[in-house]
Amino acid sequence: MDIGSQKKEYVEEDVISERIDHLLEERIPWLFLGLLGGLFATFVVSKFEGILAADVRLAFFIPIIVYLSSAVGTPEQPLRRFHRFQHIYLWFLYGLVFFRWQFDMKAFRKSIRPPSDESRFGARDRIIFWVGKLIFLNLIFVIPMLYHPWWAVLACYIFGIFSIGLVATIIFSLAHCVNEAEHPLPDTDTSRIKSEWMVHQLQTTANLAPQNPVLSFNLGGQNHQIEHHLFYKICHIHYPKMAKIIKETCDTFNIPYKVNPSFWSAIKSHYLFLKKMGNPEMTDV
Repeated sequence: MDIGSQKKEYVEEDVISERIDHLLEERIPWLFLGLLGGLFATFVVSKFEGILAADVRLAFFIPIIVYLSSAVGTPEQPLRRFHRFQHIYLWFLYGLVFFRWQFDMKAFRKSIRPPSDESRFGARDRIIFWVGKLIFLNLIFVIPMLYHPWWAVLACYIFGIFSIGLVATIIFSLAHCVNEAEHPLPDTDTSRIKSEWMVHQLQTTANLAPQNPVLSFNLGGQNHQIEHHLFYKICHIHYPKMAKIIKETCDTFNIPYKVNPSFWSAIKSHYLFLKKMGNPEMTDV
């Protein structure tokens, strides 16, 4: 499947036409968190003033862009004009992913609305949600602020969650959002993927530097994404030996076994993939 040749059309959406309560609930909290992340990253960005001097306007819009629309990660997603720069700004936005997970406004709304037949957020889910949030807020903010200044606690929280989000999002993106991975669509009539389940996992996944023992140790085997997808119940310490067997089987049945040999080759592939998804006219990257 040649994802570079996929045709896209720019989607022109007027956010002003959205309901004001929807805008307030969905956008404002994340814009606020984006602002906090932007303040934290000021020191880092200041080290690249010479590079940004060419057009500093791009830096201003980075925190806003991600919350107006998600990035283009597959050939079939709607494309907006600012996505042509996603290979530049998206790296910073990766660090904001866990902020959104921890302060999911949709989950908050579901937890306070009356139960309905359409909602799966039952009484047990509400109890788990609110007890979990109270424990989280006490452990992360309340108790530390009893012993440290509030600004120090907040700074440590932002730094820690930003770092986790950045690393986790990059690692998992290097398995699926790279030039080597395919993005097959289900059959229009049956809504089913044509390939068998295992073949589909092999088509859509690429390993990341599997011969690097340091990376394998620190990622807990997550650089062996193919083995992880096919045999997710097996302990990751067996992945290196399993990889040899799986590759031999793939060679026997003429199924591509996709690997980026090094971390930096995977980073390059992801960068080019983002660039291609944001610029569909590009076919030579």
